[in-house]
Amino acid sequence: MELGLVLDASQSISFKNFRLIKKFCQHLVSSFEIDPDNTRVAVTLFGRKVYNESFALNNYTTKEKLVEAIGKIKHRRGKYTKTFKGLSYLRKTQMSAQVVRSDVPKIAVVLTDGNSQNENQTKNQGLKAAKAGITVISVGVDNEIRYQELLNIAAGDSGNVFNVTKFSYLDATVTKIGEKICEAVEKQKAKKPVTKTSKTTKPVTETSKTTNPVFEAPHIVNL
Repeated sequence: MELGLVLDASQSISFKNFRLIKKFCQHLVSSFEIDPDNTRVAVTLFGRKVYNESFALNNYTTKEKLVEAIGKIKHRRGKYTKTFKGLSYLRKTQMSAQVVRSDVPKIAVVLTDGNSQNENQTKNQGLKAAKAGITVISVGVDNEIRYQELLNIAAGDSGNVFNVTKFSYLDATVTKIGEKICEAVEKQKAKKPVTKTSKTTKPVTETSKTTNPVFEAPHIVNL
């Protein structure tokens, strides 16, 4: 699997909450076999633009190095939330035909806490990603982000839209989003037979733990 993590680094996200985003990403990628023959991971960091902290699929080829690299990502606190730029960079650069393996599924998780500066461009880029064969899963944090925004990111697929009410609940969603990734992998495999066996269909469930009481706001809503 080629997995792209597209992360909001705009100023509406505090440094504390950005650390929670990185923790979520570290636990999520730890659910998969990370190596050149199985799962490769790219990170795209966006705000006003796409930032240099982004890294490509072939930069980190072991789980240990990947987790360490995610932990070192700096929060840029961009002035704007230009989600469409993150999606465009994902498709054109991180998952271009020259970079990805042609015989494996392409999945992306976009995590944001706000509405993009241009809804139409975000919708357009979400559709272009889908046309390029990338399944995009959108994860919104907070109640301010519009459902339509998340739907646009996910190219209109409501089954790939998630909403988390607080950043502190993100880590509790690792298993559920890991399962959604695996589901997307299997759907892509069913559409186009692959020539290699990828060990990406069983996320490690013990990486997702939470002590939040059941009467709290829902950790995640699969809209």
